[in-house]
Amino acid sequence: MTFRQREAQRVFNIRQHLFSVEAAESLLKDREHLGAGLEAENLFSGFRKEALDFFVFRKIKWHGSQRRPDASIVASQASCVNCLFPFVSSPDSLAIWLQRIYPELADVLPINAESESRLEDGRQPFLSFEWIGERKYLNERGGGRGAFQTNADAVVRFRQKDGNIHAVLVEWKYCESDLEPEDLRVSRNGTNRVAIYEPELGKLACQLRLGAIQFEWLFRLPIYQMMRLQLLASAMQRHREMQADTVSVLHIAPRSNTDLIDPALASPCA
Repeated sequence: MTFRQREAQRVFNIRQHLFSVEAAESLLKDREHLGAGLEAENLFSGFRKEALDFFVFRKIKWHGSQRRPDASIVASQASCVNCLFPFVSSPDSLAIWLQRIYPELADVLPINAESESRLEDGRQPFLSFEWIGERKYLNERGGGRGAFQTNADAVVRFRQKDGNIHAVLVEWKYCESDLEPEDLRVSRNGTNRVAIYEPELGKLACQLRLGAIQFEWLFRLPIYQMMRLQLLASAMQRHREMQADTVSVLHIAPRSNTDLIDPALASPCA
């Protein structure tokens, strides 16, 4: 069984503890997808309404159909929101988590971008989702947050002990699998993706150092997404977005999902 299949089975087995009777029964059809109109039950009931409103106010696209969360009970976006949404308004809790990864953290800062709406209590959020930057840095054709352009699944910001400000783009993986990586140099509609992103390599303070690697080799998942996020981080740092001195990328994935993180998948870049 793949990691995705194991996780779907695990969640299905405890469905009666997680979902309403109607939603749990809807899973009997294929053991993975909630029925139409029940997709929101993928979000924790304790903050479901607040999370849905957060996305609506910021015009963030859910990965499901009809502006709803994904129906899959192993959807990555829903998993990310379920784990990270409590940090939106809880800087102290966010700091405790982040300090395990960034011991240089002094205090968490709000997401103070002009494009980020305030919370109902008037404060700015301390974490937000589907971050694309405050401008179209990468010359992509896509629309808004969560739709057809480089998005970080989440963004946080903190002050370091040395006084510098550090923004972090979070890439969240759950059950994704790249057992058969696809060549993504050209899109299905004929767009040359190499031509879009290659100019970024020559810009000031680009964080990508190719060495002996050819740029075209990076156009395979999961490396492709990581490359684009590193280019976005480079551009945000170059333009001092949200006063950041440093913008980095944090990749989060289950250790047991070897379908995603097996080094052989990144060949020939491994």
